Amino acid sequence: GLIVLPHPCRFREPPPDLVARVDLIEAFNARTPKAANLRGREIAAAAGKPMLAAPDAHRVAELGLARVVFEGDPPADDAGLKDALLQAPRRFEARGGSIWDEWLSQAVKCTKRPDPKLAWHLARGVARRLVKPGEYAAE
Repeated sequence: GLIVLPHPCRFREPPPDLVARVDLIEAFNARTPKAANLRGREIAAAAGKPMLAAPDAHRVAELGLARVVFEGDPPADDAGLKDALLQAPRRFEARGGSIWDEWLSQAVKCTKRPDPKLAWHLARGVARRLVKPGEYAAE
């Protein structure tokens, strides 16, 4: 197996010892602010770790927001897949989602299981998205 560090700078920067122990680092996450994605790429490059992109889809509409396209033929087996993930040239096809994608999925969760802490987080998220919409725009 391989260890992937997802959205490494979304909430806080990962400690160097954690970065050293992972195999791949997510360098683009469609639900993560631009500055955090950029810092994730910087950390991956400095550590010499291969990068991935992900849509972080919680709804069907988000599935096409990001993918990794590898060059060459598809791997024939698990060992080939592992080698491709670690070594193969790649490019990302990615775009940021709506600034409301994550907020909407969390709001749905809160309606199913009311939680005052999550409700407060959602209210702060509305304010943040209204005041700084550019933080969530596509890269």
